[in-house]
Amino acid sequence: MNKVVVASATMTPFTDHYDRDIRDLASEAIRDIFRKTEIERSAVDGLVIGSMASMSFTNQGNLGALIASENNLNSASFTVEAGEASGQAALRAAYSLIKSGMHETVLVLGLEKVTDIVKLPEILSVVNHVNMDSRWEADIGLTLASSWAMIAKSHMSQYGITREQIASVAVKNHYNATFNPFAQFKSKLRIETILRAPALASPLTLFDTCAAADGAAAVLLTTEEKAKSFTDQYIHVKGTGLAHGTLRIAERDRLYSIPAIKKAAKDAYEMAGISPSDIDVAEVHDSFTIAELIALEEMGIFEPGQSGPATEDGRTKKDGDRPINTSGGMKARGYPFGAAGIAQVVEIYEQLLGIAGERQVADANIGVTQALAGTGGTSVVHVFGTA
Repeated sequence: MNKVVVASATMTPFTDHYDRDIRDLASEAIRDIFRKTEIERSAVDGLVIGSMASMSFTNQGNLGALIASENNLNSASFTVEAGEASGQAALRAAYSLIKSGMHETVLVLGLEKVTDIVKLPEILSVVNHVNMDSRWEADIGLTLASSWAMIAKSHMSQYGITREQIASVAVKNHYNATFNPFAQFKSKLRIETILRAPALASPLTLFDTCAAADGAAAVLLTTEEKAKSFTDQYIHVKGTGLAHGTLRIAERDRLYSIPAIKKAAKDAYEMAGISPSDIDVAEVHDSFTIAELIALEEMGIFEPGQSGPATEDGRTKKDGDRPINTSGGMKARGYPFGAAGIAQVVEIYEQLLGIAGERQVADANIGVTQALAGTGGTSVVHVFGTA
């Protein structure tokens, strides 16, 4: 069967693009994809867009048709929505199209324009209603912040991790972002600053979560045979996994774990023929600091209860033995919801090709991305390799 590769990858800066609309951001990313390769636009026969809530944020739907026509792409085009995991879900859809032989070359675009809604309560309302059960959670006052706070308390109670260990995720990711020219926040944080920040939902504070942003990220998927005709810089998509959990946290057996992550990771690892110990670098969901710690445990990178101490000890730093979120993660790179999952792939693409600059992890051959919707409604995991 076709070997699927990432043959080009790019992203716009993640920030507040008040003076640009959603099509401007998409077009910038698409132009850069073609600038970096010698492939013609006519060779792209598919466009898959991941966007969480374009109708709510920009009053614009059917992005596939809009973006394809705006960018002279005569390709089969459609949009994928899977909450905060929309970008990675779009990547999986594109991978499947090529693997099946239905398409040969597919452009995957993660896209979100949030600042058209300028009032924070409106943005948070959209995020909560997309990623939670509207009837039994969002409509009666539960928020993602309070949900993650309950998850954090449960994890702390079960494994004895400390508040400082949770905060160390933000310290590490903000430090990594200082080396990322596309990151929204390039300032370092101290643990004391995080702990003393205004409360968000106990035990989490304002600096335990990420900020919404505008942005686009794009990757070009094709067959290895096709890629060789126009570039020598590509990485292999070795495995993919997608799993769902209950949207309502009240229906879960326990709060300190997220089974959808474990199942998606298991499927992706098995397809790729790897184990967690083979992973050289990973980009994982960190919309809240506790989310990164739980993801690392569910993905088997650390044993349950050990991701907090490992992060505090520096093992997940870019020069540690298990580098995580070298891009700065959603926490500091910025979080345009639909674009975030594709930005993860951009980082892994650069890491595996050895072109990540000051963020570069030595001898990186296997990279993994993990996206999550809400507190575990959907999780998507992909494995990438240099061969």
